[in-house]
Amino acid sequence: MRKRNFLSYEENFFISEGIAHWKTPDKHDIEWYQNYLELVKFYKQHKHTRVTAHKELPVKFRSWVNALRHRSRRDNMPEWRKDLLNRLEFEFELAKPNINHPWEVWYVLLCDYYKKNNHTKVPGDYVTNGLKLGKWVNKQRQKKNKLNEERRLKLEAINFIWQVAPSPVKRDFYVMLNKLKAFINEEESFNWKKLEKWDRTLYFWLVKRRNKRSILPLNELEELEKLGFPFITKPPEKEWIESFEEYKKWLQDKSQFTKEQWIKLKNWTNYTRTQRRKGKLTEEQISLLESINFQFEFPKDHWDLNIKKLKKYLERYKVIHMPHLKEYDPFLNAWVTHTRYNRKMSEEQRKQLADIGFTWDLIDTNIRNHRQMTLPLWMEKYNKLEIFYKENGHVKIKWDSNLYDWLRQQKYYYKNNVLHKDRQELLEKLGVVFEKEVHDLIDK
Repeated sequence: MRKRNFLSYEENFFISEGIAHWKTPDKHDIEWYQNYLELVKFYKQHKHTRVTAHKELPVKFRSWVNALRHRSRRDNMPEWRKDLLNRLEFEFELAKPNINHPWEVWYVLLCDYYKKNNHTKVPGDYVTNGLKLGKWVNKQRQKKNKLNEERRLKLEAINFIWQVAPSPVKRDFYVMLNKLKAFINEEESFNWKKLEKWDRTLYFWLVKRRNKRSILPLNELEELEKLGFPFITKPPEKEWIESFEEYKKWLQDKSQFTKEQWIKLKNWTNYTRTQRRKGKLTEEQISLLESINFQFEFPKDHWDLNIKKLKKYLERYKVIHMPHLKEYDPFLNAWVTHTRYNRKMSEEQRKQLADIGFTWDLIDTNIRNHRQMTLPLWMEKYNKLEIFYKENGHVKIKWDSNLYDWLRQQKYYYKNNVLHKDRQELLEKLGVVFEKEVHDLIDK
């Protein structure tokens, strides 16, 4: 195709070959052409039309360029638009990033980056010529000890940085690792029960690491193994038997058990019922459970029992306030949540819920709960937050705290313009910030 000089808006739109028939273009054509003119500017500067890697460009514009490559849009595109794009040597099909390109190809790209930026700290999401250079650079750092001498020297010739400053996530890892070191030094061994009492945040953090062992970064795995962290604690069967024996003791004398122990046993019974439904319990386990008349199905009065509990709660607190309900009775809270999502029930059951003032919409309920929430109940939570502030000098509540959901809820109310002014002022005195989005409200 013959190349042309870039013409004015009117010339391109009305005079160019293929579109001379346009008399009164509609707003979509004009909008498309305005984006096209921006693409022309980009092409003149960079000599290509791959805009994805240029984060400084508006997201809307980058999305528009990417949409041009979509097959359905491309196939239905008028010829005059294709003609204009072809003038810019527009690539409708981008080469897929291929990590298997020869090492030297990647090295040349890295050298080009070094010449332009005077360093090799390539961002992880950096893409050039359709290739994910950032990912390749990170792989070289991970394979430092496996690279041959020639390649290592080539990288060092351009001042290649083998170790970059850890990301915030990495820094958090080493903070928790140091806590674990302190715990092991103090106790001289690793004990899950002692750890839970010593630091619950560290306890839950390590539980997550144990469950995700297969996908942990190699360096994190090595660091934890150096400390002798037990990724595998007990065989599942042994752990199940221990819980079974605890459950038997609970049946004989419930007064000896704390609320936390009771919650753990409740979780175990729910897990056991689920395993039975899936056919994953052994014959031995089933026999043991039958010997104590274990109920594999929820009792028939399970619904009536929860209705009575919820009615009692509503008589006292007037409305269902989910964060408070979770603290008040975690199993009733779970039942309420399940009921909201599982609406397959009889008309009689629906009527029972309506009679006690049950609400279905969670968001509307949250806002309504806030408006009706009594001041004493609110102040009870606030006083706990105030104590936390005096002890720690901040209100950065951790996710495993009872105050976490409540404080997050207050910021949700603020975002929806329903937080009382006096309550907002009290919270701000403790350093609570309300400007952030709801999912970033609390620093973890």
